[in-house]
Amino acid sequence: MNLKWLETFRRVVELRSYTRAAGTLDLSQPAVSQQVRGLERLLGATLITPAGRGIEVTEAGRRVYNTAVRIERDLRELRTELAELSGTSHTTVRIACGPTALCHYMPRLLRRFWAEHPTLSVQTATAVGRAITDAVLTGRADIGIQSPAHLNPELMAVPCMDDPIILVCAPSHPLAQRGSVPARRLSEYRIGLIPAGSETRRLIDDWLLGEEVTLAQPVEFGATEAVRAAALAGVLAGFVSAYAVREDLAAGRLHQVAITGPQAIRHMYALHRPHTGPAVAWMLEVIAEAYSNPDFWQG
Repeated sequence: MNLKWLETFRRVVELRSYTRAAGTLDLSQPAVSQQVRGLERLLGATLITPAGRGIEVTEAGRRVYNTAVRIERDLRELRTELAELSGTSHTTVRIACGPTALCHYMPRLLRRFWAEHPTLSVQTATAVGRAITDAVLTGRADIGIQSPAHLNPELMAVPCMDDPIILVCAPSHPLAQRGSVPARRLSEYRIGLIPAGSETRRLIDDWLLGEEVTLAQPVEFGATEAVRAAALAGVLAGFVSAYAVREDLAAGRLHQVAITGPQAIRHMYALHRPHTGPAVAWMLEVIAEAYSNPDFWQG
């Protein structure tokens, strides 16, 4: 049996979609369907049936899914044991990243990582700019969450997240009452910003320059959380990382202002040295899943 077929089947079941599973596995939708059909032929049972626009897992499919999960867990444990036998295991993954990623990106990654590798440890360190890359280059960190401006040819770069920089305000704010706002109209409002010098602020400033917008009432805060708090209080609209206000938007505490024109997006990468131990490789697998699977962030 090809173990990749089991992994593909598990993804289809969890995502309830051949198309979404294909996106997380870097396969085409027909290739995913072919692997599931191959598994069905091998086992002599129907595992998945169509159900309207979605799919339905049969009783046989549920039993195969449970077995697939168990096999993957056993294989992870075996890899850990073999790494310990060879003396190459490292039980701690050290990650350097900025404060926004640490507070709003890392927790979900860690939940998934520890669900699969509960005996491993993670050590985080807050850094910004070039200091993140330097930490990985010098071996003080195994992984660095970094922006394109500070990539290094000596390090591998795995896409980590595409983080939109959005304008948010309280539901009671005047901007929340508008369907969409031309960028030039922002000069009429008090707008919160994080300090100059950060990568996020550079993206905002470049976006404002490209849209030919000069803010008449900018208010600079020391951190993203301060901008968020001011927006929640209804005293201004503020530019923040979409990851930083994901829960506020879902709960209706904040409103995303629809601005006509292009959007500023902060592209982030997970930097690491070319040769890593098993623990670091497993964390990179979780990062890759988070990047390719939108459902990773639900719930």
